[in-house]
This record gives sequence, C-alpha cells and structure tokens, in this order.
Amino acid sequence: MKKLFATLLLLGLSFIFSTPAFCDQLIVPGERIGPVFIGMRDDDMIRALGKPDQSPVTTAEGLQEFQFIRNHLLIVDVDPKTHTVKNIATGHTTRYQTSTGIKVGATQEFVELRMGKASVKQMPGDSISLNYVSSGIEFVIREKDKQKKVFVIIVKEKH
Repeated sequence: MKKLFATLLLLGLSFIFSTPAFCDQLIVPGERIGPVFIGMRDDDMIRALGKPDQSPVTTAEGLQEFQFIRNHLLIVDVDPKTHTVKNIATGHTTRYQTSTGIKVGATQEFVELRMGKASVKQMPGDSISLNYVSSGIEFVIREKDKQKKVFVIIVKEKH
C-alpha cells in the first residue's frame, strides 16, 4: 500500500511540475498573451479568463470579439465557425510584455530596435500600425504623440 501511495504521489508531483503554468503576463508573438493562446478553444479561453465583460460583438471580419477589460485588459477575437482564438489584443496597461521588454508605452524606436523594420500602415485617425506578419504581432502607435508610443499590441497567427 505504501508503494502504491508513493507511486501515485510521484506521478501527481511530476504532472504538476511538468505542466506549464501560463499565469504569467508574457506576450509571445504568434502564440499568446498571458493565458490566452492563438488556436485556443473559446470554452478554454472563458475558463482561463472568466466571464467576458459583455456579450461578444461581431467584427467587420466576421469574428466574435470578447472583451475581458475589467480583470485582464484583453480583447480576444474568436472564429465562430471553429470556436478558436484568432487574435488577442491588449492596450492601456503595461501588465503584459514580450521577452525583450516590449510593452504598451514602448516607443516606436524601441520596438524597431528589438524587432527590426516593420510593414507600416496608416490607420484611421492619427495612428500607424507596425505589423510583423511573419512573427505574428502588430503594434499600434499614435503618431501625434511626440515619442510615438505603442498603445495597443495585437498577437495573431504567424504567416
């Protein structure tokens, strides 16, 4: 009986320590922001983040947009056909950052120093997008800001 208990205890401990915990605030381009992954099922997303702040709305691209602003400062787009996460965005917080230190508030110069030159696109209003398609990440920057700081970070599938 003691051998069985010891074996079960070891198996349980090995499972605990071998299962990655994604309760960090890491942004991994093309993969995740914190606990939410590209390709994650919508029910797993809700289990990880809790109930969304409001009912999802349909985006121009036909995706379902879930807002988790109050507790996580995340917006997650889900494909209603496959029920999987397609885009994850964060803004107005320095909670999440890449392994190279890029976070909301970083300057365009800092982003380009860390990531290289991006595909730049003019956005509505006074913003530009630095899109790193092959890495699966986009940074939205306000041009009117003298320091040109990031105010939204979007993680997407790599292409």
